[in-house]
Amino acid sequence: MKFPAMICGVAALAVAGSMAWASPMGADNAHRGAQADRAAMFTQLDADQDGQVSRAEMMAAAQARFAKQDSDGDGALSRAEMRAAAEGRAGKKAEKRFEKMLKRADADGDGKLSFAEMSQKRGERHFARMDNNGDGAISRDEFASKARHHHGQKPHAQHSR
Repeated sequence: MKFPAMICGVAALAVAGSMAWASPMGADNAHRGAQADRAAMFTQLDADQDGQVSRAEMMAAAQARFAKQDSDGDGALSRAEMRAAAEGRAGKKAEKRFEKMLKRADADGDGKLSFAEMSQKRGERHFARMDNNGDGAISRDEFASKARHHHGQKPHAQHSR
């Protein structure tokens, strides 16, 4: 399972793309809308606007999303906070995922996930999957390629760098 905070961002992108497909404008506008959403997400993640997303920028964005979900500010997401974050989008399926996530990542067994527990392996794996060329930063092209792939679109052929 991917890093939950990243899932929230990707889920928002999926919802926006789904809404565009359902629009009367058709698939062409949906594709343009999804591209615009990916570009906006990349711009938001690229805090220093250097055209690449560093690990620090990715983790800072994840930390901010985590803090937003941590409604009581205790530094950990309880079942209730995870449920509230997922409310309206996943139902019973999400509850099963939360249970699995707690079993796998709750290192101290307190029934909550701290940011450290959530990000320990998932954040690094997620970043490594997106950083195709292994240079320690995610370019706009790498980001767009992974977002397209995640949404069932075939990524464009990789260009040599």
